[in-house]
Amino acid sequence: MKEVKLSNIQLGLLTFGFLYGSTAILNPAMGAKRDAWIALILGWFTGFIFILGYLYISKLNQGKTLNEILEECFGKVLGKLAIAFYILFFLYKAVINIRGFGEFMAIVSYPETPLIFLMSVFMLAVIYVVKSGLATIGRLAEMLVPLMPIPILVVASSMVTMKNYSGFQPVLLEIAPVIKGAAGVVSTIFGDFILFLMVLPYTNKVKGRFKSSLLALMLLGVLLMIIVVRNLIVIGPVLIEHFIYAAHVSAQLVPGMNIDPLVDVNLLLGGGFKVALCLYAVTKATAELFKVESYKPLVSAFAVLAIVLAFWIIPSSIELRRWSGSLSIILVTIPAHVILPLAMLIVSIIKQSKKRKNLNTI
Repeated sequence: MKEVKLSNIQLGLLTFGFLYGSTAILNPAMGAKRDAWIALILGWFTGFIFILGYLYISKLNQGKTLNEILEECFGKVLGKLAIAFYILFFLYKAVINIRGFGEFMAIVSYPETPLIFLMSVFMLAVIYVVKSGLATIGRLAEMLVPLMPIPILVVASSMVTMKNYSGFQPVLLEIAPVIKGAAGVVSTIFGDFILFLMVLPYTNKVKGRFKSSLLALMLLGVLLMIIVVRNLIVIGPVLIEHFIYAAHVSAQLVPGMNIDPLVDVNLLLGGGFKVALCLYAVTKATAELFKVESYKPLVSAFAVLAIVLAFWIIPSSIELRRWSGSLSIILVTIPAHVILPLAMLIVSIIKQSKKRKNLNTI
């Protein structure tokens, strides 16, 4: 059994903070325009199924990390290849999020500050947290994650008196954008919970994992729905596709107050937890793959690599937006979110049933 590090409360808060990430800034459902709320509901429901599957994989392979499960299910050779794939996938997620953070801060908050400086300062904080260990990340989640919904609720409360709901009509004028939007929600938000197979073995109680994770998922879905509805009411479905940072525009339209700093803090927290856990998963999986005693010496190296790749792969904010919503990126996530987890689930169920049969015959 792994060393005890996280309580189920910390697990739930980490789930919320990680999945929330930077979705307050870039919401993938917005590609469906006036039907974004439908795309979100579809993605949210599908996300429940995905996360239940990932939790069940962890339950069937009690106390094992993603690396150990992959080797157990696919053998040494194929298992190591699958581990290498997930290492690259988690690194890609870190790159996308660090670039998204840097672009937002450089465009909106600090336009005269070099992008490399903003990203480096952010990553230095992430390096410190990841090197401090999973227990530290869990304690930070207890303190900071409850603050994350505040900016969204402040902006949402300012539109209570608004009665114009024409932005939601007509409904389902086009079905293809809704399906693509729902797929984007799953691939960029809920499907990323597969990373938690590197975290779940370090909780102190097996009982309660499902409850805390699904509760976080339910609260996250409600918050995302508030964001989508708010943006459609305040900005409208026609203009919303022309704004890269719809949440920032909505915040600026709040009468009588300036909550831009709250939006910035919101991004720092959400993006920080997302990048920190991605960096933790990359280094931890790499350390286990190459039999390194501790993952901590690898953290700085992978952090620098993530920054370099962020500039190399995504040279501009336009390219970032194209990457975030492109169909090709959604297809890349299918092996990580669907094919390999489904194979792990099937193999784990078969092995578990064989063990039960062997116990019954003894």
